[in-house]
Amino acid sequence: WVYDPDLEQVTRRKQASALQGTPAQVLVSNDPLEKNFKIKDEGKKKGLEWIRLFPRDKDSQYDKIRLAFKGKTLDRLIIYDKFEQVTVIKFSKIRRNPRFPWDYFLFEPPQGTDVLDQ
Repeated sequence: WVYDPDLEQVTRRKQASALQGTPAQVLVSNDPLEKNFKIKDEGKKKGLEWIRLFPRDKDSQYDKIRLAFKGKTLDRLIIYDKFEQVTVIKFSKIRRNPRFPWDYFLFEPPQGTDVLDQ
């Protein structure tokens, strides 16, 4: 779901297609990274193992994504977009497979909102 309150509009599409080739796919997809990215090992720097991902899709909004691991745990995600902006995400207090109530991620569009399916 993507909700735009200004337009009073919600776009709904399957998660797999919405995330394909995006940095979020790196975090949640079961697909091998090689399917959508070229991978380059950058070696170890300052105690972290680094890899660089290049999107295979030429129309991607991203030039590259860098990942840093401390052991088997993702420590950083750095995103370089086509507008030369850089986003750095530092992970901390990671909990693997936490339990959530079944309705935690339910979204109900506000009344009067247009819902578009893609």
